[in-house]
Amino acid sequence: MDIQFEGWARKHGRLSIASFDLTKTTAGPVGTDFSKEEPLIVLSGDGGVVERITVNCHTTSG
Repeated sequence: MDIQFEGWARKHGRLSIASFDLTKTTAGPVGTDFSKEEPLIVLSGDGGVVERITVNCHTTSG
């Protein structure tokens, strides 16, 4: 997964701020701890049905 953004009023091209291989990422329920080195896919919902998927990660710019 690539996280990118680009300016609205000024076009300077896309800037990539993070890139992860989600096939090698850990998944867990809400409240699962994750590290700065590896993102976490959080699966949430009721009754064993996944209703929402969230990717938690750390990134820095610079």
